[in-house]
Amino acid sequence: MIIRTTTPEDIETITRMRMQMLDEVTEDPLPEELENQIRRFVWKHMRDKTCLGVVAEKDGKVIADAVIYLFETMPDEVNVKGLTAMLYSVYTLPEYRGHGVMAQVLPRVIQLARDAGAVELKMTAEKKAIPLYERMGFHVNDDAMKMCLL
Repeated sequence: MIIRTTTPEDIETITRMRMQMLDEVTEDPLPEELENQIRRFVWKHMRDKTCLGVVAEKDGKVIADAVIYLFETMPDEVNVKGLTAMLYSVYTLPEYRGHGVMAQVLPRVIQLARDAGAVELKMTAEKKAIPLYERMGFHVNDDAMKMCLL
């Protein structure tokens, strides 16, 4: 297995894998325009180096990926620089799950966030994946909240 940083040649693969992931975790049909919007986002932000990722390949096929998006937040006492990374699209193809693939991908994507100067790495996770993330150093934040504005 090869673990490597993504390149613009991976945009279609990242888009496809994110769509597969969202299809698995969402009960409702995905919006028609979603695939093109994901592709547009990844293309735009790979170009400006605010979207970085890591893939795992086996026999020339991408079997897992994880992507971070870097953005600026208001500085505070913990994040004086205000640079934050958000982890997205942590996904392993179903037939490769349970073999430790993501345990090899996540440290590499975490290092990408560090190397980019991010002070915090945030994410949301399915309950079943929380033990893996905790082993990687993530902490569950009980006071996180969100509101849907649609």
